[in-house]
Amino acid sequence: MALGGARIDSPASRDAHETLRMSAPHETSPLTGRASRRCLLAVLAAGCAVAAGAPAAASGQATQGPSASGTTCAYRSAPLSDPLRPEVLLASVCLVNFERASRGIAPMYVDARLTAAAQGHAEDEVRRGFFDHTNPDGCDPSCRAAAAGYPAGAGENIYSGPETAAEAVDGWMESTGHRANILEPGYRTIGAGGAVGGQRGWEWVHTFGRVEPAPGAITGLEPQYQCPVEGAPGYLNPAKLRVGRSRVLRDERSLDVFAPITSRAEGRVQVTFHAAGRLESFDAAVTPNDADLDQIRFQQSLTREQARLGTGIVTIYYRGDADTRPQEVRLRAAARDAELRVEEISLAGGRLSANGAVTSRAEGIVRLRYSYLDAAGRPRLHLARAAIRDDGRWTLGEEPVPSGLLRCGGYLSILFTGDFEQRVRGEMLAYALEAGQTRRP
Repeated sequence: MALGGARIDSPASRDAHETLRMSAPHETSPLTGRASRRCLLAVLAAGCAVAAGAPAAASGQATQGPSASGTTCAYRSAPLSDPLRPEVLLASVCLVNFERASRGIAPMYVDARLTAAAQGHAEDEVRRGFFDHTNPDGCDPSCRAAAAGYPAGAGENIYSGPETAAEAVDGWMESTGHRANILEPGYRTIGAGGAVGGQRGWEWVHTFGRVEPAPGAITGLEPQYQCPVEGAPGYLNPAKLRVGRSRVLRDERSLDVFAPITSRAEGRVQVTFHAAGRLESFDAAVTPNDADLDQIRFQQSLTREQARLGTGIVTIYYRGDADTRPQEVRLRAAARDAELRVEEISLAGGRLSANGAVTSRAEGIVRLRYSYLDAAGRPRLHLARAAIRDDGRWTLGEEPVPSGLLRCGGYLSILFTGDFEQRVRGEMLAYALEAGQTRRP
């Protein structure tokens, strides 16, 4: 990766690993935006009409940062790509403004002209294969801003290499010159540009100006561009239900179940067990376990016929509560351990992949269920499956996922439902996973 410039008032400085070029700022007028994606596309492409009303923080007072309100920037970890480019670029603005807000500095507002200048420069760097504040024609940030109709000069940060907004802003904040641009109180407007390609894969450009924002301009800190943080007031947290053990104890004639669940869960779960032509229904308590997880643990008496069969289908349903989503799991109870394990899960490049193994006795499939909230806060589920090979290994290739899943991340459940013939019981694991993340449990 290569960091390039922040044109402020200091000369260029370099070291072996990054290039910093600081450019002197000038000024301009801002952009406006609406809550809808249609307008967001126009905003970041330099065309959204000005909405009525004054900007929320035009007085120069800092707005509340995401962490202070229990939220964080949507799409912050999604890859910069054409389908999501407007959302990801706005995430980069949101992250910059979060850095400002956390220090009591007023936010910058998106400006259509600065956006056009930034986007044009990012695309030009890819097209002509250079990385610099000044293009091969001699045009610098202020020149580009003026060409886009901005009435004053501009400062600029550029970065070559990061795939996500979070990586780009983190890199800038670790560099003295770039951080100075981001935290410069005199900057009131911003344009974000990005392009895929070039020698390092992704090019990022932030262009800064000093003219006060126009009415209706956005900062990325508005609620519609935020993701709730787990545990925040009013947020429906995932139940995080897992099943570590579901077995039939023949000698004791009982069903033995151990299922961890989020420590936010409370009350009881509904349980059914179907075996030997008989359906048993009962409930079980959610009890404390440790700081992060509670547990559902019980032994339920079975009939002689059910115990002799040694297997059956158990369903556990948590109905949810004021701050926790409902969740249900259905799998086989049996004597043999499935030995379900996950070696790697990844949500990179807009694709979900995973691999792991179960006992070589098992046959069938492993089911993957990704639970997330859409932009309206409604629970959604993305389903996938991976076939179990003869040696017990399973692999989910790089499967495309809905763009909404990349917005805030979610919770991935990995379920093996069991094998009747081999009397292998079902097991379920679960992991938090957000866009751009790879985990090796």
